[in-house]
Amino acid sequence: MCGVVGIFGHQNSKELLYAAGLALQHRGQDACGISVLSRENRGLRIRTEKHLGAPTNVLVRPEVQALPRGHAYLMHLRWPTQGEARSAENLQPVWTPTTRGLIVLVANGDTPYIAEQTAFLNSRQVRLYTPNDGECLTAALAYHIVQKRRSVLESIGRLMHYSRGAFAAGLMMEFEDALYGFCDPYGIRPLILGQVDGCYCFASETIALEKIGATIIGMVNPGEVIKLNDAGLQHFQAVEAQPRKFCLIEAIYFSRPDSLCLAESDPVAFELLRQQAGAQLAAELAPWEDAYVQGVPRSGHSAAVGFQNATHLPMANILLADPKAPRTFLEAKRTALILDGKFSAIRGSRIRYIELTDDSLIEGRNLGHCTSALRQAGVEKIRVRIASPPYLWPCFYGVDTGGEHKTLMAATMTTEQICRTIGADELQFLSPAGVQKAYGNGGWCDACFSGNYPVPIPAHLMAAFRARHQPQPQ
Repeated sequence: MCGVVGIFGHQNSKELLYAAGLALQHRGQDACGISVLSRENRGLRIRTEKHLGAPTNVLVRPEVQALPRGHAYLMHLRWPTQGEARSAENLQPVWTPTTRGLIVLVANGDTPYIAEQTAFLNSRQVRLYTPNDGECLTAALAYHIVQKRRSVLESIGRLMHYSRGAFAAGLMMEFEDALYGFCDPYGIRPLILGQVDGCYCFASETIALEKIGATIIGMVNPGEVIKLNDAGLQHFQAVEAQPRKFCLIEAIYFSRPDSLCLAESDPVAFELLRQQAGAQLAAELAPWEDAYVQGVPRSGHSAAVGFQNATHLPMANILLADPKAPRTFLEAKRTALILDGKFSAIRGSRIRYIELTDDSLIEGRNLGHCTSALRQAGVEKIRVRIASPPYLWPCFYGVDTGGEHKTLMAATMTTEQICRTIGADELQFLSPAGVQKAYGNGGWCDACFSGNYPVPIPAHLMAAFRARHQPQPQ
């Protein structure tokens, strides 16, 4: 899961880009990159700077500050899905040099067919140098646009057809004075279109556009291409749109709570949807009478508010997280060290029973540390409430749960085994029906809960997952 931003034609595009990008830091703190398209005497030129590190650190680097002012910008905030984390060769924006000039792309999402697409390109003497799916997408576009002399729109359509998966992307080229944005045929990954001071822009979430004073126009539709240039905004349908399958984990976990969900007919803040899920937890299983409600800091707070509103139980607020600790889901290789000091609990509260809420349970690393901290503070009984169903299946569309370093707890353990492992007395998951009541019956991709993948997954990837996730004996 990454963040993308694109702006065309604003006189303060550089400043707006920075502000929008900082609003999306939660989507990736592995690296940050910027490309700028400028008009020069010899024609159009694209310059790019990209570096490892959090956006707040990257954007103040002298070389990034020295980028020239241009009229079109792209930004990418990286959380690694394809390619090794903390590797400079896998950063975006990705560019491909051609005889017509550079083609530059930023993308949020993933394609499980990268091996097949890479083999196709290699057979056409197109070489790829990293396992980054962004390079594969850019090289494929260069092949269709330059070698096959197809239009940009037709080339994007062929990319959508052959590079099956989930992606929301921005594109610029040194041979066309325009900025493009497009989404996969199912609209799994979000791309939000906005307008500020008569100029158009797009980003992964509404909050990024609201932070720069933009008016929200709406989501880019499945299979749609938008073109931003001096003439304004143009819409194209590159391929036949499929029913939207917006990523449910975007709503449950990734998106900022103050961003708006536009997947339903009426825009609603993700915070309110998450509170509704917490209320559904209470509706499905009555709480202990003398219990207090406690959310896992940050990830479980919204569900705790909804649960507390529904039950009128008091809020505990005794479990704390180090405010400087990053989201551990984004820190796969440093998680153990981070978790050792991430959580603590206030002692002396005399609270005996806790209803502990969290938005999801994937690997279960946070919860064990949370229950341990609460026990040390004197809590006698803990019931863990998860505001989503068991996470049983890996995501190959941009949420990094299909890799070798990920183990899905619910795919290998029973509920009772999970309960013991995380140190809880009881464990409840929200039912699929409860999810529908909380988030609506609109088009969601819930493959991680149901195993129903809108884009079929290659057999070798599923076989590798099953080999790593053999159920544990009772």
